[in-house]
Amino acid sequence: MRKLLLLIFIISFFTNCDKRNTDNYENEFHLLKKENDSLKNIISEIDNKYVFDSISYKNNFDTDNTYGLNSTVKSKMVIVAYGTETQFIKYDSLVAGKKINPDTLDQKYGSYYFSTKLDKEKKIIHVEIETNNKYGKNRTVTLNDIIRTKN
Repeated sequence: MRKLLLLIFIISFFTNCDKRNTDNYENEFHLLKKENDSLKNIISEIDNKYVFDSISYKNNFDTDNTYGLNSTVKSKMVIVAYGTETQFIKYDSLVAGKKINPDTLDQKYGSYYFSTKLDKEKKIIHVEIETNNKYGKNRTVTLNDIIRTKN
């Protein structure tokens, strides 16, 4: 009889422990599911926005530029944007939606360098900026600048 009672006690003990562990696992599962759903909501909100902590732009013309007719004008464009894969494409003009003389600018320490021949008194520079992010919206914008010769 003692063995039977001991056996019942042991079985009862393990069943209760198993029930408590199951309850703990179920609670933890529900908490983790809520957290996962919350993170999915945050990511879906981010995917509808442009993701930059800050962005700034500056065009620095080289001090050696003479701005004479048929001279070459050099410039350094500086863009500071956080967390983006940015590409700059300089081109001369658009014809039927196609870029004429496109050139992907090289980047050094956040600066994009280009040079252009000043072949007329007023030259318009076009630069298309493409920002591609893993999260958030992607964006393409065009910067336009005018370089004039000195008289």
